[in-house]
Amino acid sequence: EDTMTDHTSFAAAVRAAPADDTARLAYADWLAEHDQPAGAAFVRAHVAWCASDPDAPDRDDLRRRAVETWRATDGPFGGRHRPDAHDRGFPAGVRLD
Repeated sequence: EDTMTDHTSFAAAVRAAPADDTARLAYADWLAEHDQPAGAAFVRAHVAWCASDPDAPDRDDLRRRAVETWRATDGPFGGRHRPDAHDRGFPAGVRLD
């Protein structure tokens, strides 16, 4: 099994339909099925937080859950990304120092 190809395929699906969370949530399922439950939890939590109404009473709880799942895994993409540098579970860009 070529894990990089799977990651690349999911990233391509997200780029092809950036407003649709279906590929993002399918990726979370794939992560869970491939022994990466914390990464799956982060993607799901981040999608829920980003999709929530800015005035929703549970918005702070959704954000807190996304950050907590991030800390548990260092993110499904590794590296030094921050949870607020993501768009619904996927990196929003790259910054080089």
